[in-house]
Amino acid sequence: MMSRVLLYVLTFIALLCAASVVLTTLRAMYDAYLPLPFMDQWAVLSLQDCIDQLFSQHNEHRIVVFRLLSMLDQLLSSGTYLVNFYASLAMQVVHAVTFAALVYWAGVRGAANVILAGAISLGYMFWGGQWENFLYSFQTQFFAVFLAGTLAFAAIAAVRGWAGVGAASLCAALAVGSLSNGVLVCLLLPPLAIWLGRPRRETAVLAGVAAGLIALYLAGYQSPDPDLTPFAALLKPLTSLRYTLAYLGQPLEELLRVQIAAVQGHRHLIAIVMGGIGVGLGIFGGAVLVVRPSFATPARLVLLYVILFIAASAALTSLGRLTFGVGQALASRYLTPSLIFWLALTFLWWSLLPGRFRLLAPASAVCALMLMAGYGRHVDDVVHAMRLTRDGAATALLSNVRDDQEFAKIFLDPQVVAARADILRQKRLALFATPWAGWLGTPLVAHATLRPASACLGAFEGAQAVPDNPPGTAFRVTGWAWDPARAGAPEKILLVDAAGTIVGYGLTDGLRPDIVASIPPVTRQEVGWRGHVKLTGPTQVGAFILLEDGRSACPLGGSRLLGGPA
Repeated sequence: MMSRVLLYVLTFIALLCAASVVLTTLRAMYDAYLPLPFMDQWAVLSLQDCIDQLFSQHNEHRIVVFRLLSMLDQLLSSGTYLVNFYASLAMQVVHAVTFAALVYWAGVRGAANVILAGAISLGYMFWGGQWENFLYSFQTQFFAVFLAGTLAFAAIAAVRGWAGVGAASLCAALAVGSLSNGVLVCLLLPPLAIWLGRPRRETAVLAGVAAGLIALYLAGYQSPDPDLTPFAALLKPLTSLRYTLAYLGQPLEELLRVQIAAVQGHRHLIAIVMGGIGVGLGIFGGAVLVVRPSFATPARLVLLYVILFIAASAALTSLGRLTFGVGQALASRYLTPSLIFWLALTFLWWSLLPGRFRLLAPASAVCALMLMAGYGRHVDDVVHAMRLTRDGAATALLSNVRDDQEFAKIFLDPQVVAARADILRQKRLALFATPWAGWLGTPLVAHATLRPASACLGAFEGAQAVPDNPPGTAFRVTGWAWDPARAGAPEKILLVDAAGTIVGYGLTDGLRPDIVASIPPVTRQEVGWRGHVKLTGPTQVGAFILLEDGRSACPLGGSRLLGGPA
């Protein structure tokens, strides 16, 4: 009776925490969204870029899946990365459902257990600690490779006959075409097929397909760093081991780091210790399945092979990242596989533990979910930092201003941004696919109805010349704005010259506690805006809020004479 009550309590808490985690991440994705290429994305801007580079090597990876999604994004959403983001969300949902199904298949039956497993899976899959993979569309392949691995193992275990071989082979191909560690799926599938007792012909064909996929991956392969090879890394086994364990133990370290300040100085140690515990539990679980063959059901073997895949991925990553130090193993993007590692480990032991001890496994996961639900403020800080990094470059590009200081924040070589941006501008892709991007040089009244100044609060406060342009033609501009109707800051600012022509753009991304302290109607700090102006001669420039309906604008105080004597 007590265990039944505990199960219901755990399920209720897990549902609440999972809902909070999912909503926090979705809100962060919405707040951070800006269809602006970032770093690696500047290499793939158009449909032709995707076609030309489809099978090309990217560092040590073959990112075919990302490029196929980018092609689809070009066709369906003008390169605004919406297809990539929706694909990422769909992958995580499918992965969560797959894990819940595996728990049921492993013998943990009952509606409450399945709901609890689903809530835990969804919370883990959507935790905002993985912000790098959720907020950068280029990271879609991090979700893809691990989902493909799980589905490959599940297919060979659950689908009989040649259909299972075909499904597993397809998933293995998707894994190899996502990230380099996808080749591990090819290496693990044949042994799993043998353990499952698949017919020899099926196993032989599966092994042949796996070998072919590895050969395709290696065809024309060139080491991104000739001085750093896996063989050289093997000469530092202890460093590699520390990296691998930190990679696997990162989730609890990250959860504790944002809750307890004292943890900050011991991050590596905590991650390594937790990784060691995880590896120990994985080895123990695997040993149970080997020693007790009756326990080695297909579902449990799938969970075990997911654990092996993630652990092997961590080790493989360590071989190519040792020069960056153990701290690099704690990068946000690696939380995706390490969370899957712990999820598979938890669910394996959930199915193995006897009677009254069985709930220990999901109870530990629910405790982690409770910590994840309290992670929201850190996610907000990440989103704000991202906006500060990218918004300046966005307004410069929209305003047709060359600003190398801002461009350097979104790509290592500002000249590449300046040159490649013309592709986006000419084809109306990414940032330039948004309706307001085409308003530069046109009258404001052609796009928005003017509202009285009393409809909003704010000011145009400052301007600074941008040195990368002819003197007196380009300026960085700043100010603050508040929209009383929405009780918040407007997202978009339009800069207009004396003739009423739009000459620049601004975005709201700055914290202004001074405004909150001095102007009572303003209740939130996120009211600072910054942008760029491009001029052909001296003129008075004013700033307007583009109101939430997108069809009306409100003037801010403090217009300035730019392009001539101050």
